[in-house]
Amino acid sequence: MLCMPSTVVSEVSQSARCVCICYVLLFLLSGKRPKIYQTTPKYIKWEHKNVQDKLVPGGWLSSKSSNYRIISLVGEGTYGRVAKCVQMADKKIVAIKMIKDRDQKDPFKNQELAALQKLKACNSSKYNIVEWYQAFTVCGHLCLEFEFLEKSLLDLLQERYYKPLSLKAVRPIVIQIALALSHLKSIGTIHADLKLDNVMLVNNPQEPYRVKLIDFGVACETSAAKVGSYIQTSPYRSPEIILGLPFTEAIDIWSLGCMAVSLYTGSLLYPGYSEYAILKYITETQGELPEVKKLKCDVLMFVEMVKHLLHLDPQKRMTPNQVLEHAFSKLSHLAWIRQSSSYFNTILTSYYHKTPPERLYWVKW
Repeated sequence: MLCMPSTVVSEVSQSARCVCICYVLLFLLSGKRPKIYQTTPKYIKWEHKNVQDKLVPGGWLSSKSSNYRIISLVGEGTYGRVAKCVQMADKKIVAIKMIKDRDQKDPFKNQELAALQKLKACNSSKYNIVEWYQAFTVCGHLCLEFEFLEKSLLDLLQERYYKPLSLKAVRPIVIQIALALSHLKSIGTIHADLKLDNVMLVNNPQEPYRVKLIDFGVACETSAAKVGSYIQTSPYRSPEIILGLPFTEAIDIWSLGCMAVSLYTGSLLYPGYSEYAILKYITETQGELPEVKKLKCDVLMFVEMVKHLLHLDPQKRMTPNQVLEHAFSKLSHLAWIRQSSSYFNTILTSYYHKTPPERLYWVKW
């Protein structure tokens, strides 16, 4: 993951994830810096050429219930564009997000719409979460209509030339986002992309520092959280995501912590153009990662076993059964990996149920 393009990272097998964890350990110990690749997923595209022509100031969009005149474009990301529009039926200002086409390889295909439908059913707009009105299609592209919120916390900092906010200002922001995250946890949802860009000011400056959470493009069910998911924006990415470990809604709390520091200091807590650099910053402020400590333990177990394998006295050299019973083979010191990986359990089972060794090459992580 440290040296792979994002198009590959999202599809790597769990076995590759373990290799990446080892690379993290090696890089942390050696101080070497990995190469960096930055690419846009190839499966994200505009299906119809004339769609982009529609998303211009003065253009028109239509749903079954209303026509919309585009006032301006207010944002564009990997997965779509957001336009400020006026709903002609009642002259109400709304935000319309047009989603780019995604093929079947996209792990987040249709995920945002499903998340929004669940949030609406749970009256989530009462918990500092953006209000979603409806979905419709234009030229085969999904369009999502939201209440219009003009300025994000990132915009606010930029306007202030990154002058830090006072604790008096940071406190209500943190409380409001925490309430939103508490609600998401209660309904089993992980936002997975909490950052300054995705927290919007509401009715500013009449209601200073009132905020709402937006963008559920990569949100997922807590029960469906998939190990190895390539989610969260780099400076806000939690250690468990970087290391490809099992995760819960706690990853959103990590992002909230990073955001709070950015608001109070005017700079990123964990900047970096690679996950190696981010991990380096994390270990400098938080100490060594528990996973790295455990991996070091694994290395020590390996070294201890090899010493016995290479004993100069044949009589004292390990026997095959002793190798199989050694902690390095049984993974007794790495219970945290055994609990999250079917691969290790399959390997262990094969030892004690006489699975032919050649079949192990076909075991998927």
